[in-house]
Amino acid sequence: RLPDAGERAESILNEMIKGGLTGDDTIAPDINSYTLAIKAWGQGTARGFENRAQAIFDQVLLQMEQQDSNESSAAGGRIRNNNNIIRPNGETYNAILACWLKSKENGALTKVTCHLKKMEQMYLDNHNNNDGNAHSNHHKHSDAKPDRVTMNSVMTALCRSGELERAVQLQNRMEDVYKIVPDT
Repeated sequence: RLPDAGERAESILNEMIKGGLTGDDTIAPDINSYTLAIKAWGQGTARGFENRAQAIFDQVLLQMEQQDSNESSAAGGRIRNNNNIIRPNGETYNAILACWLKSKENGALTKVTCHLKKMEQMYLDNHNNNDGNAHSNHHKHSDAKPDRVTMNSVMTALCRSGELERAVQLQNRMEDVYKIVPDT
């Protein structure tokens, strides 16, 4: 059997992580590497693709937390790459949202709405904190702003689940807070 696109992408990502752990910053993955692996799982057909994509997304969040806590060693799986800050951006969030949107697994809608909530909180924490204090701004340097893709993905999930009122509330919030209007 040939490996699924997600399996191949995750294998390459793992090789990059190994290289980064040895101190080779030239091969260490960046946020785009993680995002592409998540997208590859979302485009594949393997059973459990959404959970594999979620595991990669969780690695991103772990990297971010470890970087934020100023750990300076490679212990615990942290990649030592001073030029490479690992933080989810809008594209990373949209990739994991797309996986859960495609999922037939129970609880997929909950995953979608939880990711949106985290994304919004990260963005608002970053942009509402103007005092420059890194300790009070846990997700500094993150560009996880919801966009039209985000809104359309979450609205689709809500509408498919019959939650039309929540979809309208989301649309109104996205228009008011982020000045995003839907495609439709």
